[in-house]
Amino acid sequence: MTIPTNHTIRRRLVAPIAALVALGSLGSFQSATQLLPISNEPLGSGGTPAKYMAIVREQSQTPQGDWSDMQATIWEIQLAGKGPHAARRVTLGLSHWTPTPIGGTPAVLRWQIPAPSASTGYCVKILGVDFEDFTIMEILAVRQAHEIGHHGDRIYLRTSDGQRLLNRKTGALTPQHPEIRLLASAGDKWLVQANGHICTFDAKRGVVTKTYDQISADPSPYSWGHVEWNGGTVAIKRGGFFDEHGTPIQALNFSEQGIVYRKLHLWDLSRGVEHTLSVRMQAMGGSGRGVIPTEMRVEITADRVRYSERLPLEGEHASLRYFDFERDTEWVDFDLATGKELSRAPLKSSAGISSCESEKEVAIPVHLRKLFADSPIGVWGSEQDLAYAFLKYKGIDLTLQDTDSDGNPVGVCKFDAVCRLSDSSEMLVVHDGFFYDCNLKTQEVRKLPAPASFTGVNVSVYALR
Repeated sequence: MTIPTNHTIRRRLVAPIAALVALGSLGSFQSATQLLPISNEPLGSGGTPAKYMAIVREQSQTPQGDWSDMQATIWEIQLAGKGPHAARRVTLGLSHWTPTPIGGTPAVLRWQIPAPSASTGYCVKILGVDFEDFTIMEILAVRQAHEIGHHGDRIYLRTSDGQRLLNRKTGALTPQHPEIRLLASAGDKWLVQANGHICTFDAKRGVVTKTYDQISADPSPYSWGHVEWNGGTVAIKRGGFFDEHGTPIQALNFSEQGIVYRKLHLWDLSRGVEHTLSVRMQAMGGSGRGVIPTEMRVEITADRVRYSERLPLEGEHASLRYFDFERDTEWVDFDLATGKELSRAPLKSSAGISSCESEKEVAIPVHLRKLFADSPIGVWGSEQDLAYAFLKYKGIDLTLQDTDSDGNPVGVCKFDAVCRLSDSSEMLVVHDGFFYDCNLKTQEVRKLPAPASFTGVNVSVYALR
């Protein structure tokens, strides 16, 4: 199936974009609620393209107690000039869910909407957004759809109607053959499971380049195992946990410390073989995760893999309560060519061995690194931490969480929304009714009023450059 190009869709949707809601899959949930008003006039003078956009989850002008009037809206943000600096350009329609970008770009959105009245739950639309005039194209409407991965203009989708390949540039949507399960990626080189085998896959062309018959594939579509691979000759899969007798462990008692073993699968892609090891680790039972292991470092060089293992519970290493990573773990060197353990060494002896795992952290300027490390945000991502560091450096100390009457912290410790340009030169922070336009190169920051509609609601901002 071929989808018309953005140019064709723009001609069809020249009327207000709110008409998109009439496509028919919202069922009785649509009710008689009035859609929020939109602006058809761009903010920038002379057709200046927007630098940022926002997706907001808003209630209507006559809020309903059951939130049945929740609407997804798209805003244009222009920070130059005197303002206004944002305008609602699209009202997608009624839904409890906020659209989220896929394919590495906000130009393609995955949006959950209530299923038709005859069924329950939700269905999914894949939408294309043209940021020249903020028109919308509906690419796909199915019961379920998720992104597998993307490269360039190619977005690989897993849907309830089978896998699909979406060309973001042309809007073409075609079946994906063979169907793939993405394990790890390094640019356009992917490691996948396809046709029951582990394979390398060229994401730029959409073809399997090599199949490894002697490396075991997991037949269950619901199994989990994290695979690390940097595009080289060795991939590492971290498998499940079990005890000393080989019995699988799904969970430890909450806060209980214990010794567990973990499967470590070493995939030697140059020889096409797999080595499976059992690595002793210390772990704790959690609330959201049944088994929370201590760190296991894995490093590789030409024909050798080095991994860290918990020392036996003997002597100075006997305490589970006072675990010290450097004292209580050691390096194990494994030879890929022979498939045998070579030696063991103190953990601190590591030097000159490159890590298999490729970290993708934001570049942190030297003068912000201490503040970045001290950020109280943490779990909400490095962009939030960088925004905290920059604003703190500029003497802007924003309230990140409220406290109760006893002074105890409650709520979420993060800015309302943060994004940065692709070259990391600028950041936009939205918080408590204001925009903070941050230039990381010139170290300047401007505080501008944000729309009242952004206060107290779910807001996400995205860079368009």
